[in-house]
Amino acid sequence: FEERKKHQMNNFLKDVVTSVQESDELYLFGPAETKIKLQQKINDAKSATNSKLKLVETADNMTSNQIVAKVKKFYSEIH
Repeated sequence: FEERKKHQMNNFLKDVVTSVQESDELYLFGPAETKIKLQQKINDAKSATNSKLKLVETADNMTSNQIVAKVKKFYSEIH
């Protein structure tokens, strides 16, 4: 069971990295360890996606409106 779960997570993270390759910038945040695993997968990819990662941050469970506000605040501060 644990090996299957690990394999599924690895496939999920690969899919996410593939999906965000066309992004200009990445901002990862969330309450669990998955954001750290995704950061590691992006760093391991040694691709152009690696330089797009701007910040990885811990955040509690959030509503959709809180997520939108957090992203807007982040990008208004860096641009």
